[in-house]
Amino acid sequence: MKYKFSTNQFGVDKKGLHLLRSKHKFISYADIDSVTLKSGKVMKNWQLLLLFGICCLLFSAYSLLSRFVFSDLAQTTYTQPEEVIVTAISSFIGAGAIILSLQTKDIMVVRRKGKKVVLLMKPLVDAHKTDDFISFVSQRLGYKKVFVNPDFDKENKATPLPQKTRKV
Repeated sequence: MKYKFSTNQFGVDKKGLHLLRSKHKFISYADIDSVTLKSGKVMKNWQLLLLFGICCLLFSAYSLLSRFVFSDLAQTTYTQPEEVIVTAISSFIGAGAIILSLQTKDIMVVRRKGKKVVLLMKPLVDAHKTDDFISFVSQRLGYKKVFVNPDFDKENKATPLPQKTRKV
């Protein structure tokens, strides 16, 4: 195997971090300012997605209320199928957008030269390799550059770094 630890987004070996989804971009350990392992938002613009989802749900609620509550049902005996379909689709899209925007997962935040790279840790967490990963990266970077938040990997209970070197 080429990498000591790998997911579909990145691979880690003795030389550094390989970003597999961005044309095999390489970050050496010397370029990394800090690595933070935590539970956090996966989406970059999750606030905009949340706002979009709320707008879709408000539109569908307004559509339903204007059609069935505020309109005179005595004048119309049937409902247009297009109105029901548009309302249902907008409510499903809104609910899905809200669920995606509020979703949190175990992530690794790599900071280097003022830039931030967010990578999913799910494959390593599922394989129960987080302890080995933390110690491997800490040996390469130094314990002062690797931070493990207490909310990281709650289910598998990864062994955190010693208390004096952790920043929460």
